[in-house]
Amino acid sequence: MMRRIPFNVSLLLFNYLNNVQSFTAPSSSIIFRFEARQGQDATHKKFFDSVKNYQCTDTRNLNVSQIRNHSTERRSTAASLALDEKLGRESFNPGPGITFGSSGLKLNIFGMIYGSIAIITSSLWYSITLLLQFFYFITRNKFDPNRRFPVMTAHTWGMFLLLVTRSNPIVTGRENMYEYYNSHPNKKSQKPVMFVGNHVSWMDIPFMSKAIGWRNYKIIAKKELLKIPILSRCLSASQHILLDRTNRRSQFETYKQGVNWLERGVNLVTFPEGTRSRDGRLGEFKKGPIKMAQKVGVPIVPVSITYAHKIQPLEYVWPVRPSSSIPASMHIGKPISTEGKSEEDLFEEVQAALAEKLPMSQKPLKETDHNKL
Repeated sequence: MMRRIPFNVSLLLFNYLNNVQSFTAPSSSIIFRFEARQGQDATHKKFFDSVKNYQCTDTRNLNVSQIRNHSTERRSTAASLALDEKLGRESFNPGPGITFGSSGLKLNIFGMIYGSIAIITSSLWYSITLLLQFFYFITRNKFDPNRRFPVMTAHTWGMFLLLVTRSNPIVTGRENMYEYYNSHPNKKSQKPVMFVGNHVSWMDIPFMSKAIGWRNYKIIAKKELLKIPILSRCLSASQHILLDRTNRRSQFETYKQGVNWLERGVNLVTFPEGTRSRDGRLGEFKKGPIKMAQKVGVPIVPVSITYAHKIQPLEYVWPVRPSSSIPASMHIGKPISTEGKSEEDLFEEVQAALAEKLPMSQKPLKETDHNKL
């Protein structure tokens, strides 16, 4: 809808717009958006000559929250572009550190602090996990069959670690999950979801846990994680799904386990790229994870993780700086229905939803080839 602005209003607005590139002014019924060139005279004709794009949105049917969200979204987009540009120019120096032998893995001072806190506090996590495994043994797995308690224990430890190391990411989009769960108040009719995220760093895992909160979930992770002493015990106790990427049979078993957990009402967490991105950009998707959700008919929730690779680069054992220093962030998208859609359409929709909330430096350079396994 286009509305002509009265002359006196245009003069008033132009005084403010003279050195401003974009402006949003909500009123009781209209949101005006202007993009103006600098240095124009404050006259009625030259004001409109200087306006490159004039859009009016009738907001008489919108509430205050919707109007506020419109302005907030535009401000956050501008801030995201500015941050992306700043980080693109950044030459971050992680400071002094050590390199571990032929592996080439590195550790800086912040990583030493983070790792020390993680290892010391994990002793309590490990002890509780052992106690839970004892209960599972004597009750023959009748106690907590969906293994919710080990997941909650790990979540508590992870959130404490993020808090004390100032590594909490900014989380947006929680209202999308609240809306989904509120639309299914009866837990028996409430379907689980598959959380799908882009994979750029080991920090993606605690970040994803923060996004999910206290709900039970199982993550599809690589089998090599069983080589890490404390973590291996906790992965086994929680019955997370472990994939041997070199074994075709393991891939089939992973698919069956994923479908089984979804049918039992337990959420799944997957990173469909299958491995961490080398440059932070969204990569090619594997078919398996999304096929699981389509098989059971559960929605897919895209989770866009930004700048986690700046917090813990590939070559570092632990994070090199706190997440709050950038800050790292993540956006929980709206659940995407898997019912009545072709496999190709679903792949494209999920990837587009993930890429939409990523900064330019993390968006894919070209279309993902979905035909690859």
